[in-house]
Amino acid sequence: GMTINGGILESNEPECHIKQAMMEKATEKYYICDKTKIGRVGFVKLVDFENITGIITEENALDEEFSAKLSELKIDVKTV
Repeated sequence: GMTINGGILESNEPECHIKQAMMEKATEKYYICDKTKIGRVGFVKLVDFENITGIITEENALDEEFSAKLSELKIDVKTV
């Protein structure tokens, strides 16, 4: 999931550790999610927003407050 204050979260701890290891090697880091993941809290922090390149999601998935926060952090948001 993804929350404004929590960052990007996962509910599966072993999977989260695998994703974190992959992110350590990546030069660009994009989180791909649909609107059902936005606002959802997970159990394990995957990454803070400051440590990703961008987010890919569907049109109108982010509300104004969330969009403003990502813009403030200079997070690239792509919609499909």
